[in-house]
Amino acid sequence: MKKTWISTAFFILVSGLMLSICGTAVAQQKIRHDWVLGGATPGHTTFQVAVAYSKILEKIPGFSAVVENSGGGYDGIDLTMAKDIDGAATGLIGVVAKYNGIGKYKGQQDQNIRVFMPMYTAPVQVIVLENSPIQSIMDLKDKRVGTMPVGAAGHSIILNVLKAADITEDDFQSYEIEIMEMVDGLKNGNLDAVMINTGVPTSAVMELKATRKIRFVPIEKDLAIKAAGYSPATVPGEMSAGTYADQKEPISTVLTYAVMCTRSDIPEEVIYTAVKAIWTEQESLKSSHASQKAFSKQWFLDVGNAVPLHSGVRKFMDEMGW
Repeated sequence: MKKTWISTAFFILVSGLMLSICGTAVAQQKIRHDWVLGGATPGHTTFQVAVAYSKILEKIPGFSAVVENSGGGYDGIDLTMAKDIDGAATGLIGVVAKYNGIGKYKGQQDQNIRVFMPMYTAPVQVIVLENSPIQSIMDLKDKRVGTMPVGAAGHSIILNVLKAADITEDDFQSYEIEIMEMVDGLKNGNLDAVMINTGVPTSAVMELKATRKIRFVPIEKDLAIKAAGYSPATVPGEMSAGTYADQKEPISTVLTYAVMCTRSDIPEEVIYTAVKAIWTEQESLKSSHASQKAFSKQWFLDVGNAVPLHSGVRKFMDEMGW
């Protein structure tokens, strides 16, 4: 009887230890993911922020991350949805278009696209040389204007601003080129104005200011409201005073978000872990680009009102009580 009791107790003890060991092994199992992120093109704010993301993700046990040149915003969306990369920096307007099958993606709806991270707010900057006769958006008629590449999501927003002002592509000479090329064109007198939609302060604009005197042409509030109404991805707003050196007043404009898109089939726990790590490392983000100084929960809420966030993002937001 005593022997049986001892044997039974020993069995229970060993079983308990085995369960404990197995449970610990499961708890310590690492989530693994090899991230390939599209950062648009080097020199853009998106690329700088995407690189900052990759450095944060590299710190997570089991994660690795590289950033690749993914071209313009729509190219990044296409590469992501084709599963060539895990996610890409792009404009919110492009994600909205792909999810709903409208605009650039008319007839190509794909509701598996998701937002992984809101990267920064991006105002439309309308820039001319200081001595330019251009004072308003209406003055762009018959002018040579840089409007960003067709493949960039910001190009669509710029066209919406012009549409709100009843300016068609037949009313001016549109140069659909990269930001650096536009800035060089303005500097050399080959362009009369440039319209840029990216994060601020934009390094190319800062370099321009170092060699030329320039002005920002406001998108007046009524016009901004009308332009923003063409897409849930845009809102009327301001480029804050002090965004650039010697910019003493806020400038009325149209704002959108740059985001990192992804797919719904990326595991929830992978996205949750990544978003939580990026949020926790806000100081690292702020040192990567000035646009990150305003990083806040409002960015998640705004973007989530326009297009679905990945379930891993939602899990993180629920945990934060947002």
